[in-house]
Amino acid sequence: MDQGNEILVSRKEERWLLEAKEFPATLLGKRVKALGGSLKKGTVGIKAQFRPHEPLKFELVANPKAVEISPSPIKREFLVSSGSLVLTPEGLTADTVEMEIGGTRVSFAGKVESAPGGRIRIKGGLRGEHLDLDNLLKPPEDHEPPSSDGGFQRLLHKTMDSQLSLAFRKLTFMGFSFEAVQATLEKREGGLLLKDFIGNLSHGEVHIEGQIASAQQWEMRGKLQGARSSEFLAAIGMQETLIEGELGIQGKVERKLGEGGSAETRGELSLEIQKGLIRKFPILASILSMMNLSQLLSGKVPQFSHQGMVFEKIVGTFDLKGSKLHTNDFTVQSEAMVVTMEGEIDLGSRQCDMKVGVRPFVGFDRFVTKIPVIRHYLAGRERTVFATYFTVKGDLSSPQVTAMPLESLGNAFVGIFKRLFQNPFWDMGPPAEKVEEPVEVEHSR
Repeated sequence: MDQGNEILVSRKEERWLLEAKEFPATLLGKRVKALGGSLKKGTVGIKAQFRPHEPLKFELVANPKAVEISPSPIKREFLVSSGSLVLTPEGLTADTVEMEIGGTRVSFAGKVESAPGGRIRIKGGLRGEHLDLDNLLKPPEDHEPPSSDGGFQRLLHKTMDSQLSLAFRKLTFMGFSFEAVQATLEKREGGLLLKDFIGNLSHGEVHIEGQIASAQQWEMRGKLQGARSSEFLAAIGMQETLIEGELGIQGKVERKLGEGGSAETRGELSLEIQKGLIRKFPILASILSMMNLSQLLSGKVPQFSHQGMVFEKIVGTFDLKGSKLHTNDFTVQSEAMVVTMEGEIDLGSRQCDMKVGVRPFVGFDRFVTKIPVIRHYLAGRERTVFATYFTVKGDLSSPQVTAMPLESLGNAFVGIFKRLFQNPFWDMGPPAEKVEEPVEVEHSR
């Protein structure tokens, strides 16, 4: 008997047997030096057998119930709810152990083995409803400075040649909420590798691979296909824009420590949205309102929130630096017009600084270029009837639009006026001349 807690001890041949149905975890922590007194709360069911000879051999089966480990090796609340653990001199084997780490519930099945240099080797899998990697990677505010990797970095250093499969209904990483995620984490010298990541984001399929050198330094590459553009734009903070269509995006994003120890995110992305509907786009809406294109095209101002604007394709490439996106070739292609944008959008401050070119009458262009006179007057070599440019600055929800001066409109537009002062009949050829009738010539015989 031990303070009212029953421990059964027996001997069978050269083995000692020990059994305790609900042994207090706090007492176990005090009695076992290797645990360092780190077990708090809860109870542990124990069945053990050992041989007190050199080398020592033992097998301990533990069934923890609501056992708290404090402090945990990763500086997070660590609660073992239930499961079965088999401890031997070679390591530990877990049979579906239910845990709660930093408020995240997961189950682990696999092995934790000892490795040279006091390190460990992990082989197994984590399963659960939701894994918040952003929260786990973030240093605890009360214990570590923002630039520190805290317990996570120490855990990385402690592990070697490890592999962990992941399967979660929801996984939060880089600010995104992925669904139906399956992936593999491999610990190798130099960092943690993320491989075979497949999941869903904004109803599209996403593939990611990359490397996590530390909590503050990582690099990811991937692609997203068949996603709903409206949901993806909302996920990255573009609440002011509502574009419906099938989205594809690919690129790479990395996070590195900059000067002063602060982390900065950089990346390169290419985007394409096929055949959709623009319902809300303040930058474009402000320009159309200023041009009054609605009267030219349909006789009424287009209200994106009501009927929307149909487009064929939206494409663009972006450079990411912190919260800022820079593009030189963002293009909206539709039957009515082509819109090109160059400049910067700050997702943090919700500000934009863009130059926008608009070429309406795309369908009309195709018609007038077939007619020589009209083609000369209006289309020119560039085969475009009309193009104009604007600067767009200010808040994303209500930007200020300013028309650029004439000299900034480009050769295609200025060329219209140049051709007005040239020979207006150049495409028609010279004036008609009287045609001489042929004269018969008699040949002498």
